[in-house]
Amino acid sequence: MAKPKQKKYDIINKMLDGDNIFEDTREPSATVKLITLISKIIVVIVIFGLFCFGVGIFLVGGCKIIKELEIHEEGYFQYVIVGENNRNPDKDNSAVVAIVGFTESGTQQEIIEFPREINGIPVQYIGYRDYSTFQESFYHLKSANLKKVYVHDNIKLVCREAFWYFGENEQDLEIMICAPRSPYRIFIEHNYGEFYTYKSLFDSESFNENVYWGNIVFMNNYSEEINGGYYSLDNISVGERIPAPFTAPERNGYEFTGWYKEPECINKWDFETSPVIDVDTEFRLYAGWRSI
Repeated sequence: MAKPKQKKYDIINKMLDGDNIFEDTREPSATVKLITLISKIIVVIVIFGLFCFGVGIFLVGGCKIIKELEIHEEGYFQYVIVGENNRNPDKDNSAVVAIVGFTESGTQQEIIEFPREINGIPVQYIGYRDYSTFQESFYHLKSANLKKVYVHDNIKLVCREAFWYFGENEQDLEIMICAPRSPYRIFIEHNYGEFYTYKSLFDSESFNENVYWGNIVFMNNYSEEINGGYYSLDNISVGERIPAPFTAPERNGYEFTGWYKEPECINKWDFETSPVIDVDTEFRLYAGWRSI
């Protein structure tokens, strides 16, 4: 009867030591080992299948994006249609335009104004990410003849590397930022070109050495709530004539009558003459309006 008693004491000792008294210390049978191996193989196959499925969905989605970013042409510009808050227009209620290049006729121009809309679709971006590659890359606007561009308040962002071509080829490019916003809020990581903005708005701010004050300012002359009252910007050298804006301003219920030297619209400006502009000052012209 001593053996059962000893076994009893062994169990008690295990419990006192915190050991699991129900642990099975027997070697698993060959059948159990086989079932365990098969289970692990099945788990690996399932995980691999899910991975392949995810990659397939990504590739199909990628192809869909590439298809939707088909490059269109209109006038001087090549562009893609994207969502306002999402690159996929199908997932966004409002489509917008991103200008990603110049057409053949566009590359012949020395001066270009980026439009506010193309075929009724608002233009919000200059440049855009190129989704035809899995690596991060961007569209480059290229032109050997371009010397000056005008960027208006409709442009939400000039994407990185949009004007990379001009810096790479050491080609001078004047960029007129006609929007009453800081250049650093429109142009991201751009270290090439000469940027011109409004001295009267940003005189107290510190900019890099490639940001200058434009000396010609066109005012909409009816409301400071519309872009702070500013319509367009330019910069000319001594003896040069002021280039008239490419497009005339618009105002509901009014007809534009021209550009004047004073807000009261008494003396109409003659664009065949050259103004006298003091250093570090703005020469202002004011839009004239007639009720209709």
